[in-house]
Amino acid sequence: MTKNFVGHPMPPIEHRFKKGQSGNPNGRPKGAKNVYKILDDILSKRVQLVQDGRNIKLDRRTIILLQAVQSAMKGNNKSIQTLLPHMLAVDERKEAIRNTHEMLTTDDAAIIEQFLKDNQYDEQSN
Repeated sequence: MTKNFVGHPMPPIEHRFKKGQSGNPNGRPKGAKNVYKILDDILSKRVQLVQDGRNIKLDRRTIILLQAVQSAMKGNNKSIQTLLPHMLAVDERKEAIRNTHEMLTTDDAAIIEQFLKDNQYDEQSN
């Protein structure tokens, strides 16, 4: 004989979900925002502030970064530790772009030189 326990983890039998029945039959409503979407919306809002005596509008994400940089400039070690890896990543990305640009420039110069050689040869033969 099985006992029908009733309480927090075990609701009465007549109130339990039937086999195959979902506890949320309608699911998440369309257009419902998750936490990341809500945070992105909040950070994307533009706010007016005074910087260097001028009124400017910036999004909140940019303002937070400006405050972190200003805090680091004042010598806040936590801000410096937070920003330093990102500064290095930005420098690496810039260096990679610069190297790619230099490679393209070198390749382009070789292509142009070959093109001019080919066209001069054609002009001389005509």
